Amino acid sequence: MQNPFLSRKFSTIYAIVWFVIIIAQIVILSIFTDSDTASVVIQSLIANFSFASLGFGIWFVVKYNLAHKNNIHTLLIFSISGIIVVGLWMGFNFIIQSMIMKLSNGSLNFNNHPLYQFTTGVFLYTIFVLIYRIMILFYKYAEKARSEEKLLKLVTETKLHALKAYINPHFLFNSLNSVNALITVNPEKAREMLVNLSEYFRYSLKQKDNSFIRLADEIHYTLTYFEIEKQRFGDKIDLVTEIDETCADVDVPVMILQPLFENIIKHAVSESLVDIKVKFIVKNEKDYLFISLSNNYDIDGVSRSGTGIGLRTTYERISLIYDQKDLTQYSRENGIFKVELRIPLKHKE
Repeated sequence: MQNPFLSRKFSTIYAIVWFVIIIAQIVILSIFTDSDTASVVIQSLIANFSFASLGFGIWFVVKYNLAHKNNIHTLLIFSISGIIVVGLWMGFNFIIQSMIMKLSNGSLNFNNHPLYQFTTGVFLYTIFVLIYRIMILFYKYAEKARSEEKLLKLVTETKLHALKAYINPHFLFNSLNSVNALITVNPEKAREMLVNLSEYFRYSLKQKDNSFIRLADEIHYTLTYFEIEKQRFGDKIDLVTEIDETCADVDVPVMILQPLFENIIKHAVSESLVDIKVKFIVKNEKDYLFISLSNNYDIDGVSRSGTGIGLRTTYERISLIYDQKDLTQYSRENGIFKVELRIPLKHKE
């Protein structure tokens, strides 16, 4: 959360509240003390304006100490900070009021009661801390709600995009044409392709309500999709896999791999005149599941413009789910396009 004083709305409200406090204190001091009106007004202005200025600093004290999980440590920091803030405030008031009294030759008389000032300072500091904490907690709650809403939208967008890709005429026509061509030449291969097509449709519909899936299942169905597409291009695609079997039971976001393989078909294989070699690596790397997908591409090929939904939603979904921005990396060097994902192994849904 950014400093609230950068917001014109907050600054305006802040100024209005202190104006009301100053007026209220002037009225109270005028009723319950023997000081003249000028002394009361000046004393109230000095005391409240100085504490209002300290309110800027109290914000940083609250913000940077809420990160500590140790409640005793947090309480100690707030207590020490409160003593320092109140001490500075009382010292500033005493110096300024003494200077003004000396300059006025005693015509102004301020009621300085240390205990009253200390109690007032502690009260105001406590109010500041509570208000800032409530603001930060409310902001975090609102941010979490926005992130969950955005994540839900992204998941839905990805699933709908995947279903659309599978059901649209191009996918169906290409797949059925490939089956038709194989029926007379290789009936067994045609039958296998139909089984894969049916299995993937079933998987796509089955996962519509799921957020996570076993890595082994995600890989199986993603490679099923890839095999269907691969039939259209024959030997033009060569897939090499290096999969650590110990990672099979790791839970990963559903349909996190399919957009990456689809990207290869759409932007490398379809637009290339050269053979495409795809390398798919999955392994355990300390506290992360490491996934790497790389492929060569035709440097002289014509790039097809697209929405980039596959790579974009993969990055945003992983960033939102695991609350980290550095889990997805893309690189394009020496004719090789590479995508690397790191999935935290210790994660609660």
